[in-house]
Amino acid sequence: MTRYLALLAVLSAASLVRADEPPIIAKARAYVAPDAVLDGVKSIHFVGKITSDDPSDATKTVSASVEIIFQKPWQQLLVVNNGQLVTIGLDDYNVWQRLQDPKDLRRSRIIIPPIAMLQRIRADIWENLGFYRGIEQTGGRLEDRGAAVIDGIACEKIAFIHPPNFFYIRYFDQATGRLVLTETDSGVKISQVGEIVVKGIRLPKSLVEKQIRDGKEQTSIYDFSSITVNDTFPDSVFATPQVEPPVHEAAPAQGSP
Repeated sequence: MTRYLALLAVLSAASLVRADEPPIIAKARAYVAPDAVLDGVKSIHFVGKITSDDPSDATKTVSASVEIIFQKPWQQLLVVNNGQLVTIGLDDYNVWQRLQDPKDLRRSRIIIPPIAMLQRIRADIWENLGFYRGIEQTGGRLEDRGAAVIDGIACEKIAFIHPPNFFYIRYFDQATGRLVLTETDSGVKISQVGEIVVKGIRLPKSLVEKQIRDGKEQTSIYDFSSITVNDTFPDSVFATPQVEPPVHEAAPAQGSP
C-alpha cells in the first residue's frame, strides 16, 4: 500500500506538468529552486521600503515603508506607510482598502475597490506563488512567444495571461532560466537586482519598476530588508476590517464645572 500511495503521489505531481509546456519553464523553475521546494511554498512575506521619483519634482524622490504578504490559495496583504497608512487586502474574492492616519489609527476609512482590482490581485498572488507553472488551473493560459534579446541576453519570451486579460510577459535567459525582465499589460517593466536565498529559494533583493507617465519615465525601487517563507498567517489578517465608530469625548455631567 505504501508503494502504491507513493506512486500515486509521483503521478499526481507529474500531471501538473503539461505535455506542451515550453522547456524554458522547467529551466526557470530549476534556477529558483527544485520543484519539490517550490511546490511546498505556501506563503511569502516581504518587508522593506519603496523609493520612487517624485512626480512633482524630477530632482527628488519620495519613500515609504512596505510590507507584502502572499498566502495560498488566494490571500494578500499590502501595507504602505508614506505619511498615510494604506492597506489593501484580499481574502479569496473579498477585496478591501483602508486609509488611516498613522498618528491616530482610529481615523480610518474603508473602501471596497472595483472588481478589476480583485482580479489583478489574484493574478499577482499566482505570479508570486505559482513559480511559472499551473496557470491553466486558475483559468489563465501560457503562450510561448519565441526568442528575444534583452540587454544582449538571448531570452525566451513567455506570456502569462490571466482572466479577464491581465498579462505578465517574462523574458527568461535561454542559457540559465534566470528571469531577466517582466512587462505587464499596464506598461510596467520590472527587473530584479540581487537576491536573497530563503530556504533554498532565490528571491529578489530589489525590484526596479519603470513606467511612462505623462510622457516621462518614472522609477520605483523596492528594497527588501526581510523575506520569510512559509510563515502561517490567520485568516483574520486578510479579512475585511470592521469600521470602528468615531470616538467622542463624554459630555460633562450637569452641574459639573
